[in-house]
Amino acid sequence: MGKRPKTTTQEYLTSAPLPEQTETYTVISHQTVIDATKKTLNAMGFEIEREFYRCNEGAQIASAVYHLKYGDDPDIGMLFAWANSYDKSMRFKCSVGGYVHESLVSIIAGNMGSWGRKHTGDADDETVTTIDTQLINAEEYFKVLMKEKDTMKNIFVSDSKRAEVLGKMYFEHELLTTEQMSVIKQEFNKPSHIVSGIENSLWKMYHAILVALQKAHPKTWMDQQRLVHELLQKEFLQNVGMPVIPVQNSVVTENKQEVIANQLDLEDVIKEIEAEVNTVSDSVLIDEILGKPESNDFEDLTPTDVTVEIKVEEDLAPWNDEAITVDDSGWPCVQCGQMQDITSVWNDGQLCSSCFNNN
Repeated sequence: MGKRPKTTTQEYLTSAPLPEQTETYTVISHQTVIDATKKTLNAMGFEIEREFYRCNEGAQIASAVYHLKYGDDPDIGMLFAWANSYDKSMRFKCSVGGYVHESLVSIIAGNMGSWGRKHTGDADDETVTTIDTQLINAEEYFKVLMKEKDTMKNIFVSDSKRAEVLGKMYFEHELLTTEQMSVIKQEFNKPSHIVSGIENSLWKMYHAILVALQKAHPKTWMDQQRLVHELLQKEFLQNVGMPVIPVQNSVVTENKQEVIANQLDLEDVIKEIEAEVNTVSDSVLIDEILGKPESNDFEDLTPTDVTVEIKVEEDLAPWNDEAITVDDSGWPCVQCGQMQDITSVWNDGQLCSSCFNNN
């Protein structure tokens, strides 16, 4: 497989060579997505506070998160995120979500505005239209997330219940890797951030999971985030009267029951994620797809070997060995685009000291 995905810059993504467009494959360029996102955000009065980009080698798979200046909630802010691919391994996805002020970890909720599009037909034009639609409804989506967060802060989760839910995520639904489970364990033993809420609250448990999910691959992280949130909703929030914002493409069945076409069942979405993986030439463990563990801190929890058969597309370009100019623990300056060391001063507006002093 390729090297571990890392933080990168907008310039690196937009300079990546585009794949060849065919009758059955429509190119959705990273440049198109970035330009459409920023244009719509500006038109709707949203100001970007921070922006983060991640990719694999050659930017064949890329994702972005934009923190937006919105509202005055003490715990969370609004974000917009997208993920895209050039190697046909993943459909384009975008979503409104939130981030935690204290830790900057992302939240992609299962009942919020999320959309995916295969790279066929007029996918490029529809992508731009969908970004507009998502952001038009951003405030309504975010209100739902704030209500759920406030409810989570006051729900007590016992040790046994927490173990049960995490066990379901790991063993039954395979939404977490061993590395991510290790991070969650460390967050419980020694929290890296202080979050509000009662002792042993659902919100604190959720935050520990969100910290772990920051290690997810750009190809899977939005789905992992969304499915984890959906599972927590089913376990804890079904009876609290949370409003659900419907997503696009509602259809009416023969018995007149309304079905949301894009809101798939949890198990169906997991199968869809597995079916989309086609970037390596052999069967691989699910841990390798979502992010191979780098430590054995969670040796007492052994995963069940679940293999996914991989179909290789003949016209896929192999990952090259070209070194990528990124820093896994650094951050890019928004103005000049240069990667900064993690110890560098973070100035207002995500500017390096040189650009900040010249403004």
